[in-house]
Amino acid sequence: ARVKSVMQMEESEQRLRSILENMLEAVITIDATGVIQSFNKAAQTIFGYSSEEVIGKKLDMLTPTSESDEHANYISKYLQGGPSKVIGVGRELYGKRKNKEVFPMDITVSEIVISGERMFVGLCRDISARKQAEVKATQLAAAIDHAAEGIFITDVSGYINYVNPVYAAMVGVNSAMLLGTRATVFKLADQHREQYHDFYSALRQEGRSWSGQYSVQRSNGLHYVESATIAPIRDANGSVSCYVVVCRDATHALRDEQQKRHFDRIEASATMAVGIAHEFNDILSTIIEKTNVALGKIEPRTIAGKNITQVMGAANRARILIQQL
Repeated sequence: ARVKSVMQMEESEQRLRSILENMLEAVITIDATGVIQSFNKAAQTIFGYSSEEVIGKKLDMLTPTSESDEHANYISKYLQGGPSKVIGVGRELYGKRKNKEVFPMDITVSEIVISGERMFVGLCRDISARKQAEVKATQLAAAIDHAAEGIFITDVSGYINYVNPVYAAMVGVNSAMLLGTRATVFKLADQHREQYHDFYSALRQEGRSWSGQYSVQRSNGLHYVESATIAPIRDANGSVSCYVVVCRDATHALRDEQQKRHFDRIEASATMAVGIAHEFNDILSTIIEKTNVALGKIEPRTIAGKNITQVMGAANRARILIQQL
């Protein structure tokens, strides 16, 4: 029975050791003096040391100097009856790899007692990738918030779940008031299917972006023209999960374009008028020249002379009009 009990204990110990060795988290055990007693495979991968290189060494070889002293003080004070600031409390700390690289990690420390000896078990996880993703997300959020264009995000039904400050200012309301409301372009697309026939086919059927202009009412009741590009965002399964809308107030640009077209028409008309005036002035010059010749040969008091004099007067008035034109 004793042999069987010993075998069961050894089997249980092997099973526990196998579990610890194959855990995804780094598992490190230290004694009350901070000396490393075990170092599983995940810990070897994260820190870059083999178990032979660290077992029997102080824990401070795995942490930056600034945190080594602090961590040792926590354990020392805890062993002396002080409050627990590390034991049983999840924390974000920095670890140090064999290549001297410092990295962020989540760590939870638990206390165990084996054969009357107090020991500590640390579960560590490298969160470098998560921290980098958080930094990128923060940078992206800051870029969107400070973008020159209005940006908002909707779910697949067109209900807004994010608005940047520029778009809120464009509409003239607080961002919170727009959250949960349905974007104007989606309502218009439902109400005017023929006019927006390309809207849903582009976004949902073909999975491509849609661009267009439409009228939006501000909070003060006035309308403005919104020029927008809507892009579908897909999840890992390839399904559309949301839409990102980048837009701007195109009212002034459209007004400027209309004015430019108006001025272009005026300029074209003026150019044509100048050309006509030039050609007509040449004709008038001939009329006036020939009329002067006729007046020199006809008695002005005769009926013919009076008629030619009237022609001359009309021609001169026409020349003044042409010059004004």
